[in-house]
Amino acid sequence: MKDLKKSGLMAKKGLMLGSFNGREIRLGGQEHVFVEAPTRAGKGVGVVIPNLLDWHGSTVVLDVKHENYEKTAGYRQQELGQQVLLFDPLNNQCKSCRYNPLGYINRSDPIEVIAELQKIGQMLYPEPKDGETFWLDSARSAFMGIGAYIAAHDGQEGREELPFTIGEIYRQITRPNSKRHWHNIINERKGAAAGLSRQCRDAISDFVSSSDNTYSGIRQTLTSRINIWVNPFLDYATSASDFEIQELRERPISLYLGTSPDNIEVVAPLYNLLFQQILDITMRTLPEKGVSDIQVLLLMDEFARLGNALNLANAFSLAAGYGIRLMPVVQSRSQLRHTYGPDKADEIIANCGAELIFGVKEQKIADELSKRLGTYTFEAKSRNRKRWESFESSTSTSDQRRDLMNPDEIKKMHPDNMLLFRAGTPSIKARKLKYYESRKYSQRSEIPAPILPVLSLSEILSSEKGAAIAPPNDMEGGSVREWVERRFYESKASDFMPLEDRLLWLRDNMANTPDSEAERENASTVINDRSKYVAG
Repeated sequence: MKDLKKSGLMAKKGLMLGSFNGREIRLGGQEHVFVEAPTRAGKGVGVVIPNLLDWHGSTVVLDVKHENYEKTAGYRQQELGQQVLLFDPLNNQCKSCRYNPLGYINRSDPIEVIAELQKIGQMLYPEPKDGETFWLDSARSAFMGIGAYIAAHDGQEGREELPFTIGEIYRQITRPNSKRHWHNIINERKGAAAGLSRQCRDAISDFVSSSDNTYSGIRQTLTSRINIWVNPFLDYATSASDFEIQELRERPISLYLGTSPDNIEVVAPLYNLLFQQILDITMRTLPEKGVSDIQVLLLMDEFARLGNALNLANAFSLAAGYGIRLMPVVQSRSQLRHTYGPDKADEIIANCGAELIFGVKEQKIADELSKRLGTYTFEAKSRNRKRWESFESSTSTSDQRRDLMNPDEIKKMHPDNMLLFRAGTPSIKARKLKYYESRKYSQRSEIPAPILPVLSLSEILSSEKGAAIAPPNDMEGGSVREWVERRFYESKASDFMPLEDRLLWLRDNMANTPDSEAERENASTVINDRSKYVAG
């Protein structure tokens, strides 16, 4: 117990890790915590929910299946008085707050626009662990150029107003005949009087002046990380913001990032970006004592499945000084090494003040942990007796070494136990927490969660006003198919409708689309010419 107190693991406030001899283990200060917990190892009941029922600062937590929201949001709102938000942009019941990743940028300041879009581009398109960087570099440049073009169209001085969102960037880059369109834009908008910054014009010009194959490759790389914005619910949920990131350090806010297990990889680029933006924006200024001394906990369940985020990985060595505590949760450190590479993964773990091991299934990891636990020495006795001296024997002693826990014992560790590593402190076999075994936390978990606001379906359906792109008069082949598919998608029909039914549905509902009569006639011609559409 003295070792625990000496190492700061018996703090009155801090992150809850487990229990030892009936006493709660807490890590105070500003250090991070790494959690390794295979499936069904109790990370939810043992780490995530207990901390959400105890942490008084702001928090952002990845919430698979909304379990954390249901168990902890009521307490955090009613007892702690925090603003509670659930951001779940793929929720088919429209239950989500909104967050626009570009919303904090002052679109009227071209210098800020370029600088911030470059940062966001770096977050969306990180450097590969190895291999060619040309496509990613080009995608970042094109993202910045198209984004700056949209920012300049703010409805001022007679300019068309375009929504400054990633969804609009996606629509602009995937419009039919986009290469010719952007060529025309650059030719028409030369000079400072055109309302586009030089950096914007140069980036778009570099993009469209490449060969057709190169242009197609850059376009494909660019859209690969933002194609989730084709989803109308996600597009609308990211069209405006119901909270500001900088407020996390100014007043306590609880932000739950909802998803379903099958959608984690789908929404990963957006949540990956959001976590990186939280770190980037909150780390621009040091917290002032008495003014912004609220700590922010980023509880990142399924951390490795969010994908490579270099800015996030680098923040483990810096964020603590800015009042931000990180708690990544992974199923296995081998999963983390696969995502970030061995060196960066080990650096992430090394920058955490404590490691919790809830269980191990892989032999390689068990071997590694057994070696870290070390050995102990015991005195072994042996008795020797000569064969011809029946009544005489001698006893000898020797020092023997044994693993504190051999790999097999680690893999078979009791499910109620866990291993705790902390630098400068002997490793500890502690007991996992179970929030429902505590009267205090069980009562807190029973406070009903707030009823979620529902986004207006009519607003979602009308949010694409001005976003639909009219087809060119000479559209052929792939352009035809792309445009018809887009009009179908914007009309919100079922994604599972067969192609034949899609065409019939679109033709029957053509009068309800917000396009001009000429556009409807053009589309009708395309739809009636089935062979041309399918061939496209």
